[in-house]
Amino acid sequence: MKSFWQRYGYWIKLAVSVVLLVLLIVKVDVKVMYQSIQLVPWWYLPVGGVIYGLIQTVASIRWWLLTSDLPLRRIILMTFGTQHLVFLLPSSLTTDVLRIAFLRSEKTDLSKRLTSLAVDKVLGLTVLLGTIGSCLVIDSMHEKSIFGLLFPGVLLVCISTTVLILAFTNVWARIASLTLTILFKTPMFQTFLSGRSSREFVENLEKISQLKGRMLLNVALAFLFQLSSASAFLVLGYVFNFG
Repeated sequence: MKSFWQRYGYWIKLAVSVVLLVLLIVKVDVKVMYQSIQLVPWWYLPVGGVIYGLIQTVASIRWWLLTSDLPLRRIILMTFGTQHLVFLLPSSLTTDVLRIAFLRSEKTDLSKRLTSLAVDKVLGLTVLLGTIGSCLVIDSMHEKSIFGLLFPGVLLVCISTTVLILAFTNVWARIASLTLTILFKTPMFQTFLSGRSSREFVENLEKISQLKGRMLLNVALAFLFQLSSASAFLVLGYVFNFG
């Protein structure tokens, strides 16, 4: 089976990609798509390209902060160089999977990359939930009082402060290490991970927890990028009267 996959694996993956691409093309209503394109202002494409480029660049920098042994230039080039494959699964997870697959092909420390990626996602998710929760609180208020507008901001500051305190006191690292240690002992994880791999994940998590300055920058970038992206779309919607 291994020799068969080594011999025909490339062609099988290529065939699957072609089939998925054909299915996507067949499902597209060309007439409706053309009409929609005509309604879009000409500046959408360059503005969208700049925003998308910033998203990928910031994501690369945030991951690099937790994987300092890899050059930033290499991570950025790897991120943009694999974007043509994102159509197979339109999601931010696709980029992460492609990064790991690319690094695995170069025989790097895969457990270290996976651990740093998991930490990056947890920090980003915390910031995202905090900003979304604050926006929902503001949107749900019938009367936008001063107290009501300040409350989500205070809530967001408390969430961010809690994340930073946990990061700087290594409390979250101990909790995560204990959780991973318990999970890795379950039959489901033992099927995919050896005992050595489990220990490596926990050790890498503890090493990343020592990068306090880099973790702080990671959270700050995630927070600032969420605010700047939301502000940009709100301003564009107000100026150009978007629905």
